[in-house]
Amino acid sequence: MSIKEKYSTKIKDLSKLEKDQLFVKFYDRFSKYVFRKVYVSIKDKEEAKDVTSDIFVILYRKLDEIDDEAALYSYLLGIIRKTVSRHVKSEIKTVELDEDIGYSYSYDYDESFKILLGLSEIDRKLIILKVFYGFTIREIATYFNMSASNIHKLYNKALNNLYVLIKGKEE
Repeated sequence: MSIKEKYSTKIKDLSKLEKDQLFVKFYDRFSKYVFRKVYVSIKDKEEAKDVTSDIFVILYRKLDEIDDEAALYSYLLGIIRKTVSRHVKSEIKTVELDEDIGYSYSYDYDESFKILLGLSEIDRKLIILKVFYGFTIREIATYFNMSASNIHKLYNKALNNLYVLIKGKEE
């Protein structure tokens, strides 16, 4: 019996119970493999577990669309690629900013943070997110729930305000 004949069972022809049994067997066989493939890209154990679960949920929901067991593995690989790619692209940098950012005792001795204290709260947060944390304008826009063009204008204004403060300190 060839491999193609061995795995040529039509999934569409199976009963609900047989589909569930097939899926459980498939999950047991490939769950560690999927986790390793996901973990290599994501590099966070808990996130990789979540994404692995998501992949198998997607696969289970699409089970009726898959012709046979041989195609199941190919379909799984496609889901892994698309899901991991989507996850990596959509991951947004996050950082918690206190309302009184810049007033922390640990920064009192650093001149750059003393200068930042002269800025408004929004200007201070924009500069810290962009310069110190390396956020993009789009990521900052998502963080503040504003448009990227508005954040860009606010960021340029914040830089001008910072420039004025720095020039004032030098004189």
